[in-house]
Amino acid sequence: MKFLVLSLFIINILSSFNTVSSVSSDCTNLNNFLNVDATLNCCETNYAACDNGGNIILLEFMNFEQYKSYDSQKINLGSFNYDNFPIFQKLKNRTFSGIENFNKNILPTKFFDQPSLKYLRVTSNGITTIPQNINKNSLVEIIELYINVISEFPYQLKDLKNLKELHIALNDISGDIDLKEFNTLTKLDIHQNSITNITNIPSTLTYLDIANTAITELPPSLFKLKNLKEFYLENNPNLKAKIIGFENPIYECGFNGTSIECYKPGSCTNIVTFDENDNISSIKDGNEKISRECIDSEIQEIKNKEIAEESINQNTTNNNSKKDGNDNNNYLKYIIIGGCSILVLILLSVFIVKYYSSSRDTEEEDEDEIVHVTTNNNNSIDINNGNNGNNDNNMNSSSSNNNINNMDRILESNNDITSRAAWNSSSSEKPPPYESIVDAALVIS
Repeated sequence: MKFLVLSLFIINILSSFNTVSSVSSDCTNLNNFLNVDATLNCCETNYAACDNGGNIILLEFMNFEQYKSYDSQKINLGSFNYDNFPIFQKLKNRTFSGIENFNKNILPTKFFDQPSLKYLRVTSNGITTIPQNINKNSLVEIIELYINVISEFPYQLKDLKNLKELHIALNDISGDIDLKEFNTLTKLDIHQNSITNITNIPSTLTYLDIANTAITELPPSLFKLKNLKEFYLENNPNLKAKIIGFENPIYECGFNGTSIECYKPGSCTNIVTFDENDNISSIKDGNEKISRECIDSEIQEIKNKEIAEESINQNTTNNNSKKDGNDNNNYLKYIIIGGCSILVLILLSVFIVKYYSSSRDTEEEDEDEIVHVTTNNNNSIDINNGNNGNNDNNMNSSSSNNNINNMDRILESNNDITSRAAWNSSSSEKPPPYESIVDAALVIS
């Protein structure tokens, strides 16, 4: 009995270990983000799909009634910060729909950081803001943002080089829309917005839906689109359209609820009518007469507008090119001036370094000369001192000689005095006193 219990215990441990080890790293990251059981195999849920390696390739979170349980996992999809959403290397398809308080009504930039994402659907979430700093290197091709509260056309999406389809219907966008920089776009669905005009439609467009808008005139360039296959213009009460024929016949057109002033037969292959649920209720042959046929003057008037629009666009392009050229020239000037300034600073630095080095060398040479001169002067002083000693000796010798000569003179004077005394003794005159003789000797010396 004990052996049986122990066996069952070991089997349970091994089973738990196998369950944990069978959960892929993608599921672990997703479980951590959703704050659910870490051992849950997300690949077996109804909101995730994985490849054979356990890599998540599809996520679909829709907070409608049939999805609320999520396999008995109580998930409040509106409580998460989606800027912290995990990165899944193989994720290609992502849907978040019908979620209240979704990411504070801001489209998460982290969605554009998924390296393999092709399709992004964020609908019915009350989105009001699309950030400017989205990843320009995102590979996303299809973006669906319909049924939100977006009030401005998302021009920041033009930087997505692979963007092909933009579905942004049923929002609060108003005013004119310029598609000049959406050069890769093939499908644009902007119906049920308050737009008043649409310009610079890219020639790559194959699908255009501008139903239920505030447009008052069709853009003349619309009729030159060579690739357009589907065109929907329903329920535009402010528009009186003239369909003069497209560059190539359009496969499917929708005009119901919009006033068509004139129509060139064959402009569309099929003309469809939709019911209130957007289902096709009828199809007409586009070669049939649905309105009066456009006359030549009406056709020429629209073509003249096409030419004028092209001219304006060309002038704008040229002005931008000139501006870019001027900016490039100014940039080049700044580079040259900056380079010259740096060169001057380098030369000045080299000159200063050389100058101080030369000054230092000169100071060292001067110090050597001073030492040398000082040494020579000391030697000269010693020599001069020697010479002075000799001079002193010579002066002493001279003084001695002078004294000897003076004494000789004194003796001669004494001899003379003695002679005179002898001479005077023979005579009656007295000899001079001794003091006179000494004074005379001092005068002579």
